[in-house]
Amino acid sequence: MSSVSLVLLFTCNAILIGLPLAEGTCSSNSDCPGKFFNNVCCGRSWYGGRRCVTDSCVGDSCSTDGDCGGKDECCISNKCTKNGCVECQSNSDCSSSEYCCKHRYHNDHNVCRRSCVGETCHSSLDCGGPTEYCASNKKCREWCTSKSDCHSWEYCASNKKCQKERCTSNSDCNSSDYCCKRGTLTNVCRRSCVGETCLSSYDCGGSSELCSSNKICYKCVTAGCSACTSDSDCGSREYCCKRGILSNGNVCRTSCVGETCHSIVDCGGRRNIVPRIRNVGNNVLRILTAIRRSIVVVDVVKEIVSA
Repeated sequence: MSSVSLVLLFTCNAILIGLPLAEGTCSSNSDCPGKFFNNVCCGRSWYGGRRCVTDSCVGDSCSTDGDCGGKDECCISNKCTKNGCVECQSNSDCSSSEYCCKHRYHNDHNVCRRSCVGETCHSSLDCGGPTEYCASNKKCREWCTSKSDCHSWEYCASNKKCQKERCTSNSDCNSSDYCCKRGTLTNVCRRSCVGETCLSSYDCGGSSELCSSNKICYKCVTAGCSACTSDSDCGSREYCCKRGILSNGNVCRTSCVGETCHSIVDCGGRRNIVPRIRNVGNNVLRILTAIRRSIVVVDVVKEIVSA
């Protein structure tokens, strides 16, 4: 039998009987990614430490529930099992350094694990770890520190959560982040647009950020880069968005939608204000016209009576 055949045979047997899939040890299921199989972390002491295996840890040696990574598994009499497990209700029901992972589905039992990453959830309260949250796909995730911690279509938002990065305006991003309009490239959400490509300062969404002559967003820090105070300070078809108490953060935009404000005056878009003024003016004109007609009628009545 060839060496290739032996490797394939060993791999198939490992998958079927649950042998370790890698030499490295694991701490929790989050250390055992798998594209085609449900890999879990098992505390196999006879292998010298925890190992990633496929699907189940039943029958393996263990010291705590966290050693049994399979679905609905727990540790009883130092053996992983699915029988006789008692669901946890809070972290206090679990061993030290383990958390209670509260599952979203009724047919899944709450379990104690060293990490709830990958477990189903309703809200972030169901993810027991202090740096874990319930993501939009209703699975627990770890807080991020940089884009490398997220999927390729996501960015690490200022709230330390991986979020979709494509955008059309600041309102599509986390409340503390900005939409960077990168000219011919795809618009993306970022904590700051500094360093991103741009065609005009409108493309740089961050406070006091401008587009340089070489078409790169930069932070405006000199006195010559004063923020706008009115629409007249902005380019054609742009408005001055006054960001409330952050007056030094006023920016020129084609729309102020999504920017912070104290009153409607801070929203420079004439489309928001002019129609309302026009409506008020029209109503006043109608009232004056009605009053004038009433006066004419009264005068006619007086003349008839006096005659």
